[in-house]
Amino acid sequence: MQTTSNGPSATFNFYLNRSGDYDVFEIIPQTINSADNALYKILVGSRVIDSIYLNQNNGSGNWKNIGRFCFPADSSISIKVIDSGESSSGPVIRADAFKILLYEESPDNIADNHFLALSEYQLFQNYPNPFNPSTIIKYTTSNVTLSASSRDRHTERSRSARDEWSRVQLKVYDVLGNEVAILVDEYKPAGTYQVEFSASNLSSGIYFYKLQAGSFVETKKMIFLK
Repeated sequence: MQTTSNGPSATFNFYLNRSGDYDVFEIIPQTINSADNALYKILVGSRVIDSIYLNQNNGSGNWKNIGRFCFPADSSISIKVIDSGESSSGPVIRADAFKILLYEESPDNIADNHFLALSEYQLFQNYPNPFNPSTIIKYTTSNVTLSASSRDRHTERSRSARDEWSRVQLKVYDVLGNEVAILVDEYKPAGTYQVEFSASNLSSGIYFYKLQAGSFVETKKMIFLK
C-alpha cells in the first residue's frame, strides 16, 4: 500500500503476451465498512485507458468482475486502486488480489488500434439510430493534467484522486441550432463513457450531438422517429 498526494493507493502489475478482450476480477475480504467510491485505474504501460468507481462492500468475499477491457499483445498492465476521498461508508480501501482472464483473443492489429484510439478523444455514432425514444451516446476522453490554478477553481473535485482530467461537454441541438439537452458538463478522468439520451418530450426529426473537450470538438447527427 502506498500513500500519495491523492491518498492511499495500491498497484497490481501483470504482463499479457496475447491481444484480446480480457475480464478483470477482484477479490477483497468480506467487509461492510470499506470505501463505497474507490477509484480503479486501468493502465497499459503508463497510459490510463479507463477509470472506474466501485463500492468495495458490494460482493466482498467473492471474486467479482470489474470490467472487460481490450489489451494489446506484449503489454504491461497495471491496476491501481485509490482512495478517492469521496466515500461515505468508510475510510478504508482494500486491495487483496486481482486476476485477468482472456475472454476472446483478437488479431494484434485490432487490439492495438483500439488501444491507440484511447489516447485521443472520440465521439461514436449513437445506437440505435434512428431511435425511439432513447439512444446511447458513447465517447472517449484523453489524458489532460490540470494546472494548479485550474484545480483551485474546482476545489471539490480537486480533493479527489482524479489526477487526470478533461472538461467534457456533451450537448444536443435541433436543426435550428437550439440547445435542447445538456447530457454532460463536468471534469472527467481519461476513459470511455456512455450516456443515455431520451427524446420522449421532443418532436420527431433530426438532432445533432456535440462533444467538446479541450480543443477537441466533434458533432454527429441522429434521427428521432416516433
